[in-house]
Order: sequence, then C-alpha cells, then structure tokens
Amino acid sequence: MAAPAFGAAGTYLTGASGTSAAIAVPSGVTADQIILAQLYIQSTATVTGPAGFAEKTPASPISATGPGAHTLRVFWKRATGNDSGTYSFTWTGSAYREASAQRYTGCILTGDPFDHWAVVAVQERK
Repeated sequence: MAAPAFGAAGTYLTGASGTSAAIAVPSGVTADQIILAQLYIQSTATVTGPAGFAEKTPASPISATGPGAHTLRVFWKRATGNDSGTYSFTWTGSAYREASAQRYTGCILTGDPFDHWAVVAVQERK
C-alpha cells in the first residue's frame, strides 16, 4: 500500500474577525480522499464543523488561555466526491481567525486515516 500523498490546498483564509470561517474546498476532490481543515482562532470557543467533519482528538484543540487566548483546531473528513465551494465552521463570539483545507490521496478507505501505518503493519503481518 502506497503512503498517503498531498493532493491540493484550498485558498488560505486570512485575517478578519467573525463568528464563522468559510474554508475553501481544495480543487479536484473525489470520493474517499481525506480533507484536513485547520483553524486558528483567537478564542477558546467551541467550534462546530460542517457535517462529515470530526475534530482530531486528542491532539486538537490546542489552546492557550488568559490574555491573548487562542486555539488551533484540526478537523478531518472522508470526502464524498460532492465537495465544492467552502466548508463553514462556526463558533459563538466574534474572533480573529485564519484557516486552510488540504486534500490527501492514497489514504485508507475506512477508519481514522491518522492510523494508516498501524493498518499497514497489521496487513504486512498477514
């Protein structure tokens, strides 16, 4: 099984404040590819992603509290092939944000794509 490979990145969402982020869908998305969306937000508010996205726990969120509070969140989804336009992430309270989404090919077709090498090791032992 080949290793996953970077496919494309959507346009980087820079600057501005608000209660949402419309993250551009990378070009060329087809079914079963993995989409990673990263969101930097100057808040520790809970972020709600669109249908199909899961936050990559326990590694996300990474937050700093107190003055200058901010959070880095990483979400992922297995593409359906109908992805286009933007992915909308929302939270309560206006906050500065930046975000990006990337498309990866060659990922495992079921389960958590971050566990790819564990799956390969099991398959090689068979």
